[in-house]
Amino acid sequence: MTLRSDAAEDRVAAWADDGGWPLESPAWRDAIGAEFGKPYMVALRERLRRSARAGAKITPPLDRVMLPLELTDPSEIRAVILAQDPYPREGRATGLAFAIASSDVIPQSLANIFEELLPEAPPSPDLVTWANQGVLLINTIWTTEATKRLWHKEWGWETFTRFVLERVRDLAPPSAILLWGRPAREYAPLFTGSRHKVFEASHPARISRKISFMGSRPFEEANEFLRGPPDRRIDWSMRHKLDADPSLR
Repeated sequence: MTLRSDAAEDRVAAWADDGGWPLESPAWRDAIGAEFGKPYMVALRERLRRSARAGAKITPPLDRVMLPLELTDPSEIRAVILAQDPYPREGRATGLAFAIASSDVIPQSLANIFEELLPEAPPSPDLVTWANQGVLLINTIWTTEATKRLWHKEWGWETFTRFVLERVRDLAPPSAILLWGRPAREYAPLFTGSRHKVFEASHPARISRKISFMGSRPFEEANEFLRGPPDRRIDWSMRHKLDADPSLR
């Protein structure tokens, strides 16, 4: 999606309110709303607005940046999957880490995640079924510019991610924290001594998957921790989705 001229103005107009970010979840607004007014988040918002107005192709689209928080309230979290930054290909990133539209071609990192699920059947690649079960799917950097990986590094997202994870640590019930890749693993100390359990692995991208991701059994390990009591295990597979859509085979 290209954000230009009037379209860009329309999409960023919602950012002019006091909160500055289009986040509708009451639970998350209570938990992190004040953070949006801090200088670093105000500066981040302005950088994104200026980029969009100048014709930059922000990915995911600005109105979907907070989708992970809209779909998964703090009290419903069972697991966090933390990765690095959104897919840089224009139109691919949906707002949820690793997710793509169901009609898109599955990228290598998501294919490796699904391979690690075997012999279970993978879910729909939009990963909404995971989010709806309490899996918070976020990146350390929440936006980038199309074709430019890590373009928004050190814009302030890393600080925001730390704050969100601190709220997860303090507000969520015992959860499995899956940190994939070096940037994600740097957040592990936040959960030291907490009621949550951290599972670290390399990023599932092609170049790093063999380091420690493939064979790490993250989904089985997470569910073993979530077994309880109470039993809060996640159904990572959606067999009927696979049966209904042969393209996912």
